[in-house]
Amino acid sequence: MYSIVWLAFCACIACLALTPLCRTAFRRWEMVDRPDRTRKLHPNAVPRVGGIPIVLSFAIALATLAILPLRGG
Repeated sequence: MYSIVWLAFCACIACLALTPLCRTAFRRWEMVDRPDRTRKLHPNAVPRVGGIPIVLSFAIALATLAILPLRGG
């Protein structure tokens, strides 16, 4: 039971750490969705690749399960 809580905590912390880094990087690399006032109603440019920190945090949690002697039952 504790391994599931540990993995959820690990994934949450990884996602909280990776989200601002990815947001800054993709704004710097101009990978943003610019509003055109027709269909896109957001006021500022928004980064388009928001799922990358979520997938990376999931992979980090799985790697933690593989490396540490936790039972993921």
